[in-house]
Amino acid sequence: MLKRVELFKNGDPLFLSQVALALRPHQVAAGDTIVKIGDIGREMYLVARGEVEVLDSAGRAVKMLKAGEFFGEIAILHSTPRIATVRAKTSCDLFILDKADFQRILHDHPQFADDCVKIAKERYDVNVSAQALAARPA
Repeated sequence: MLKRVELFKNGDPLFLSQVALALRPHQVAAGDTIVKIGDIGREMYLVARGEVEVLDSAGRAVKMLKAGEFFGEIAILHSTPRIATVRAKTSCDLFILDKADFQRILHDHPQFADDCVKIAKERYDVNVSAQALAARPA
């Protein structure tokens, strides 16, 4: 599943195993809000089972995500307000990757920080320095 995430697709097995070990399981019931628009994001989510819907500011569903998909990856690069609300359409099993854990992993594997910076700029138009991204979390 991690190889589908643009940020991780070039990661070697050791890097990916550390990311996998940092994932925290989380369950949500149908109808529960997972992230709310405007909240500061500090984690990304991978959908292991179930479906979630992405809602715009008017509360309309604009996208559906299912098992194997992910959301919130910008939050592990740059803590900014969420641009959408995400709600569980069905009961879901998720995996959460916290920004602090991701920074710790990049600190131990700085060669991947440069890849992440490039992907952040190209795909998400987010500017972040490799040094800041791999900084040891407080």
